[in-house]
Amino acid sequence: MSTEGIERRFVSQEIYQLLRQQILTGELAAGTALKDQHLASRYRVSRTPVREALLKLEAENLVETKPNRWTQVTTLDLVAAAQRYPIIWSLEVLSVKLLPARLTDEQLHTMQSANQGLARALADRHPIEAAEMDQNFHQVIVKASQNPELDKIVTQLKTPLQRIEIAYFDHLLLSDPSLTEHRAIMAAFRNGQSDRAIEAIEANWKNSLNRLFQLIDSEKRT
Repeated sequence: MSTEGIERRFVSQEIYQLLRQQILTGELAAGTALKDQHLASRYRVSRTPVREALLKLEAENLVETKPNRWTQVTTLDLVAAAQRYPIIWSLEVLSVKLLPARLTDEQLHTMQSANQGLARALADRHPIEAAEMDQNFHQVIVKASQNPELDKIVTQLKTPLQRIEIAYFDHLLLSDPSLTEHRAIMAAFRNGQSDRAIEAIEANWKNSLNRLFQLIDSEKRT
């Protein structure tokens, strides 16, 4: 690969990360048009790395494209998000079954730190940090499976959920039960009880899904 190709890849990744963060936090709102020529001018790059970044965002369902017409930030689709939950918890359960060994003390410490960070973010009403800490907690389990493809799939599935959790913070993440559910997951792992850990993981995701269903119902009534 040429040096030019390597540089373009890094530029594309930087633009992708920047736009992704702006979409997740709501700085780029749903329906915002994303024109590759405009973005290329803003970041002083060619259109190629911008297009590559937009393709990655499309794969995560953060942008949508009408060929030869427009690219824009996707709408917040609560129903589509709800359909992802059973897939995600099934894959997280699969991660537990693929674990080559018990979680290490270091991994459990990382989960504990993430849950403490989540508690602080909830208390301080910081939705972006709360979503990040919740993601960090669950990511330990998936990464511990040592299956990069599984990790990649789960990350792509969770990305739109993070966006919704941030946008609807008061309905979805402002919840002490999630902290207790996380503690139950950690306790099961500490005791080497994989079956109990699986039950606790499913309960955590199902309770989150129930909160989303309540939000969907309230949106229908307004």
